[in-house]
This record gives sequence, structure tokens and C-alpha cells, in this order.
Amino acid sequence: MANKIFTSLRDGTFRHRFINNLLKRRSLFYIENDGIKDLQRSYVIYKRLKEEYRDVEIDDSKEIKRVKNKTIWVAWFQGIDNAPLLCKRCVEQMYKVFGKNNVVLLDKDNFRDYVEIPDYILDKWNRSVITNAHFSDILRAALLAEKGGTWIDATILILKDELPKYFYDSELFIFADHITDEIPNIQSSYISAYAGSKILLLTQKYLYTYWKKENYLVNYSLFHLFFQLAEEKYPDEWNSVYKYPNHSTHILRKSILEPFDKKKYEQIKDVCPIQKLTYKKDYSNIKGTFYERLIVKKKL
Repeated sequence: MANKIFTSLRDGTFRHRFINNLLKRRSLFYIENDGIKDLQRSYVIYKRLKEEYRDVEIDDSKEIKRVKNKTIWVAWFQGIDNAPLLCKRCVEQMYKVFGKNNVVLLDKDNFRDYVEIPDYILDKWNRSVITNAHFSDILRAALLAEKGGTWIDATILILKDELPKYFYDSELFIFADHITDEIPNIQSSYISAYAGSKILLLTQKYLYTYWKKENYLVNYSLFHLFFQLAEEKYPDEWNSVYKYPNHSTHILRKSILEPFDKKKYEQIKDVCPIQKLTYKKDYSNIKGTFYERLIVKKKL
């Protein structure tokens, strides 16, 4: 037991667990809404990260060439053949919209063909210190910052064959909350960028710096919090991002097991043709639902 305590003190795990446990008790006991609690915890962590990483910078003394890339990056580390049906269907639709030759399916081995991740991060990933979910955040930051293109989660269903150009041909596009002061204010499931985005380069450096010294994920939204810090460092780039609300991508997920309704479906497509779904639902009873129509029968 003593050895575990000394190890956790040495690698930083104890410090972060102490902070998280403190946040669970401090000033949150009266809040019943879990979503609001999560936002408050994220805000406290955001303030600490802002102070701790205030000196982390990229070399922007010279102009960074912004390079366009039409590649679509999708990751399923176990291989797409082993993915749930929902993910396979989502990728199939990406082929249709963007062209199969433009879609790169990344797995636990082939990502090395496209980007170099520091060994200390790979080591922590292999030892499960870094989870697959967060490693995908690190991977998307590196790919987009260095290569450009569009990162799309394997759980994104694209509802239209043709998308507005800004979704895939912007110097930077990400679904975000541009209205409120919510922290974090972005979602990471769909990001498009030219190589050389200062916001993404700084996000990448934040993540690399964090994992060089830490062995514990202080907050599930670490990518989002670092991205927001990078936004603040480069407000001109951030202000040029097309304003599209992040919550609009979650409408279909809420309705996926409801009886299919053509009118409602057309409304969802009009609001946002990019919808973030989840395979972590019980899809055993799907007769007549949106899921059966869109995922099983493939009728968009």
C-alpha cells in the first residue's frame, strides 16, 4: 500500500486525483444537474491549466504556410472491420460523400505512416495510462496541425451527399459555442483545417507538454480545454471560424430510437447535415426507428 502511495506521489496521479475528489465536494453538493457539475469542474481545471501552461508557445516568429488537404481522417484502432454496425455505416456514408480514395482509415498500426507521435506518449498509450479516446484526441491534433484535412469521428453520420464548402474547405472549421462563455466551448468530433493552423499547433504542443510530465488525465475534455486556451492566444484565427453551433450536431442522437418521422428527419438535415451518434446504446429493439431506417436499411 505504501509503495502505491509513493508511486502516485511521484508520477502526479495523487495530485490530480486529490484535485478531482476535491472538486466533487467543493461548492457542487447543491447542484443536482450532472451536466452543470461537469461544466463547473471543467472551468476549475481550465483556470489551473491556463496558469500552469501560460508559458507554452509555438514558434510563430515566421509565417507558417497554410496548406490545404482534402484527406478525411477516421480512426478505429481495432480496425473498421471490427467496429460496430453504426460505425461501419457512418464510414460508408463518408465514402459516398467525399470519395473512398480521400478517406484514410486509421488503426493502431497504420497511423505511424502519416504522423510521428513522441515515444513517451506512445509508451503511456501502450500501458493504458492514456486511453484510446484521449489518444485519438492527440492523434487528431497532430494530423490536422501538421498535415491538414478533416477529422471525422467514426460515429458521425453525414445526412447529405453534398455539404457546404466551409465544412471541409476552411482554414479552420469546428463546431463551437460562439455565443455564451461556456467552457469548454467546442466539440472535437468534426474538425477541418489547413496544415499550419496556429490554434491546432498550440493545442498539439499543450498536449505533448502535458503528457511529458503527467500520468493521469485530469479532465476528460483536456483536448477541448487546451484548444480553448489556444483560441485565446490567436483570436484573429478564432474569429475567422465559420459560426456553426455545436449543439446542432446532437439532435439525431436523441431521436435515434424513436419511430422514424420523415418531417422530423428533414428538419434535422436542414438544421445540420452532420450528426454525432453513439454506438453505446441498446439497439436490440429497432423496428420502425430512425436507427433501422438510417443505419440498417441505409435510407437517407
